[in-house]
Amino acid sequence: MLKKILGDIVKYGTMIVAGFPIFGAAVPSKDQSAAQTVISDLQQIVGAATTVEATATALGQADNADGKIAAIAQGVAQIVLGSPLLTDKKIQDAAQFQAACNYFAQGAQALLASLHPDGAQSVNKAA
Repeated sequence: MLKKILGDIVKYGTMIVAGFPIFGAAVPSKDQSAAQTVISDLQQIVGAATTVEATATALGQADNADGKIAAIAQGVAQIVLGSPLLTDKKIQDAAQFQAACNYFAQGAQALLASLHPDGAQSVNKAA
């Protein structure tokens, strides 16, 4: 079951990267609700990572990668467990679930680390 859910996240995450907001009408209506749920969940995960990064920096713990991953993973677990994608689902393998949450936490942290620190959304390549 967890593999299916993670597969859905990858499937819909790919749609997001490919421009789901622009091409959303091309997604079958039965899948649009799930896609919107995944978008919301991913936004919450990145939000949790942003909060942990800011808190760690404020506390002088910006270099504590393991502590930040653990904190982000805890947020990921709460987000995933509260997601409509898991309604009426039980976790069969807690260790595998935690490993998946850690994986998402590492991905969110890597995503944030890849962004320019000034928050610029575009680059003037002519300059």
